[in-house]
Amino acid sequence: MKKQLILAMMTIILFSGNIYAADLNAAREEAITIREMEDGTIEFLDVPDIYESVNLPSESDGLKVTRVGNQAFAQNTNLKEIVIPEGVTSIGNAAFYGCSNLSKVVLPESLVSIEDNAFAFCESLQEIYLSDSVNEIGAAAFGCCSSLEEIELPEGITTIEDQTFQACSNLKSIVLPESLTSIGMAAFLQCSSLEKITFPSNLNDIEEMAFAECNGLTEIVLPEKMTIVNKGIFLKCSSLKKVELPKNLSCIGEVAFGENIALTEVILPEGITEIGDYSFAHCENLEKIVLPASVSSIGEGAFGWDDKLTFTVSKNSYAALFCITTDKNYVFADE
Repeated sequence: MKKQLILAMMTIILFSGNIYAADLNAAREEAITIREMEDGTIEFLDVPDIYESVNLPSESDGLKVTRVGNQAFAQNTNLKEIVIPEGVTSIGNAAFYGCSNLSKVVLPESLVSIEDNAFAFCESLQEIYLSDSVNEIGAAAFGCCSSLEEIELPEGITTIEDQTFQACSNLKSIVLPESLTSIGMAAFLQCSSLEKITFPSNLNDIEEMAFAECNGLTEIVLPEKMTIVNKGIFLKCSSLKKVELPKNLSCIGEVAFGENIALTEVILPEGITEIGDYSFAHCENLEKIVLPASVSSIGEGAFGWDDKLTFTVSKNSYAALFCITTDKNYVFADE
């Protein structure tokens, strides 16, 4: 049977540097809420915010601690350091949400799951090490960690969920595992310091707005298993100069590369059929692009405001008709 336990602060031994007599009395009056789960292990539910540094115990009254519960430390602006003990396998939803002064986190090798929003808005967190046992990271788990500079995702991660690293504005480097197959919506939106990213060969799906406003990116090589470039995935990447698309690509979605003012080189693969609305709009420095004969649909404003652009097209093709009817500059491929 599940039960709620209230333990005195000093009973479970939280460490916070020097503690004086007055602090001891105050600590005894504070309480931590824990819960015995159905498997006979302990989950931390609520931890008071009186300490800057916390070293969680691995057990309490002979029961092992396996989980930091939902919102256990949420909005704790005093917390600067946390050590989570071996044996903990999951960190709950929003467990450290809004811990704006949290700068150091030590995670155990036993950790398997980091749930939605777990470290969102931890604005002082600069680095975090994830062990190989971690195979699940929830949506927005590190969203708005504006001081986070680098992270390496372990093998076994197959999906980066929606908004996982959104607005990590100082993130410069991320290592993606070969096991990764999909990247969620807005996963890296507004990661404006991200300079380079290497996509693993098994990646086949990048969702809408995933890398929009990543102003540090200069070059992108998309993996060969991708067949669709979704809406806005590289929108407003102001330093992006070169894009290499996969050979089996069939469709480029709306505003996929819109407003990339530095973009000068794009090679569209043979076999592509659809170029969506505003997909390359306001790419003001794009001067040349070859439209393959396979193209059968070009959306509204797909190349709008690209005044320097000259198309290379095949005679009697849809692309040639597009250029003629929209008054675009073009040359024929066989001339």
